[in-house]
Amino acid sequence: TGEFLSGKNYVYQNWANGLDPLTGRPIYNPDGLYTLNGKFWYGIPGPLGAHNFMAMAYSPKTHLVYIPAHQIPFGYKNQVGGFKPHADSWNVGLDMTKNGLPDTPEARTAYIKDLHGWLLAWDPVKMETVWKIDHKGPWNGGVLATGGDLLFQGLANGEFHAYDATNGSDLYKFDAQSGIIAPPMTYSVNGKQYVAVE
Repeated sequence: TGEFLSGKNYVYQNWANGLDPLTGRPIYNPDGLYTLNGKFWYGIPGPLGAHNFMAMAYSPKTHLVYIPAHQIPFGYKNQVGGFKPHADSWNVGLDMTKNGLPDTPEARTAYIKDLHGWLLAWDPVKMETVWKIDHKGPWNGGVLATGGDLLFQGLANGEFHAYDATNGSDLYKFDAQSGIIAPPMTYSVNGKQYVAVE
């Protein structure tokens, strides 16, 4: 019927202080309203979100959603003097010099510590993480869930993994020697099942 039932974030975020229980709309953190207050804002997650285009998967056997999640912070600061178009960047009114690695070694170290990548097994009914796998970094590949309680995922560092869908145990690893972002797929030939990834 379209009414808001419930909502909960599956990763850390700092731009909202919760959700309005009637509408589901975010209750914004006033510090994050950088366009209004003119201050620098270190947003988590950044514009790439906590999950991007990489396919997530659902298993009707485990009743879990498998999310290739990540945390990639982003520095928000308005352009001084109003909007000016830039040929080689997003034209969203931001000072794009504030979005790269910070200037000081301490701030760079803190930023790098905030970069994370995970595979989350999320219970959509209880709205909680059942298990998670910490990856070496963000921006990892999509997920394939099979009827045999297997999950397949490629990583940005070139690792290709098969996991147990019930508990996240790492069952198999292959070094593809190239970053994997696309989701795996499966097919069968003469009764033998194969998994492929680009």
